[in-house]
Amino acid sequence: MSTHNDEHRGHQSSAADTSLPPSAPSRVVKVDEYVIGRELGRGSFAKVYHAVSERTGAASAVKKIDRTRLSSKLLQNLESEISILRDFQHVNIVCLEGIRKTSSHIYLVLEFCAGGDLHKYIRSKGRLSERVASHFMRHLAFGLEFLWRRQLIHRDIKPQNLLLTAASDSATLKIADFGFARSLGAGKMADTMCGSPLYMAPEILSGQKYDAKADLWSAGTVLFEMLAGQPPYGGSTQHELMDNIRRKELRLPRGVNIAPPCVTLIQMLLKRMPEKRASFEMFLSAEFLKPQNQIASPVAATNSSPSPVASTTDSHHVASSHNSAGSRKSSPSSEGGNSRAMVAESPPSLPSTPVPFSKHLTSNAPAASTTPRVSGSYAERRSGFQ
Repeated sequence: MSTHNDEHRGHQSSAADTSLPPSAPSRVVKVDEYVIGRELGRGSFAKVYHAVSERTGAASAVKKIDRTRLSSKLLQNLESEISILRDFQHVNIVCLEGIRKTSSHIYLVLEFCAGGDLHKYIRSKGRLSERVASHFMRHLAFGLEFLWRRQLIHRDIKPQNLLLTAASDSATLKIADFGFARSLGAGKMADTMCGSPLYMAPEILSGQKYDAKADLWSAGTVLFEMLAGQPPYGGSTQHELMDNIRRKELRLPRGVNIAPPCVTLIQMLLKRMPEKRASFEMFLSAEFLKPQNQIASPVAATNSSPSPVASTTDSHHVASSHNSAGSRKSSPSSEGGNSRAMVAESPPSLPSTPVPFSKHLTSNAPAASTTPRVSGSYAERRSGFQ
């Protein structure tokens, strides 16, 4: 269970606080009708426990949040999350089942997702097949569409915030952790820098205003990670991460084969300039997301003679590599064949010496403002209530 914020709809109570143990209790501890069991996870401000309803026998997850450690801004984010989860329910969004508030803690009773988060599932498998990735991406698309049609943006889509009902390739995927979600009307733009850098859209990283298309970039990084076993880009600092997005070729590990429908969707989502990124309508109608889609004629992810998939004016391509997400360099392939080019126009620039994307290309990227600072580990940084 994610130790961030989650979703559910429920009641409130002002009963006395209940002390929860750090692990499986030796005595019966309850929060209302829920008998608290083993600890599922923890963060800076919250712990999550497995719980069972005495009334129904159903499993839930109880998140205990220490409100005394929350700043006014974090408390405001939490209240906003609770409001969103109360008002909006969907099969691909984790359900808020109940709320209990005391003077020192807030308890959220959440839908229990026995499969854990997608990040752990990917790690357990190494990589996911295209069929499995298509299944989970459909569920993510349904959840994001639900939010988009209600003018909500999530702003922290990443594998750790996508929960599975079972540790199974056919599990239902549910979006969790709405601590950074906000309402954003049509034509409006947000400017708050938030989320997890490895999955942030370039426009957020470069300090520009953004809209719901930022969630689509994040969805593209999730798809890439399901197939490759790692995020598309890495970096030890925000500047290095953004520089890698600007300069590095998007490369799949050697041996990963992707079919044209999958290539196309990655191209659509990982456009570095939001105005060239897929719209929600394009995303939702993608061939790769259709249940009847037959993944055939996979394209070998090799490393020689890169050839464009869609646009010869792009400089970003995908190919096999032994390098990590944060350091990808072209090297001759011993297998031959063609690389699949990924569409990637010039991304938002950083205040540094320009680096040409290709001798055949010119950058038309807008100048960015001074790079905002982001604290925390780029590999593990989580947003909101931990």
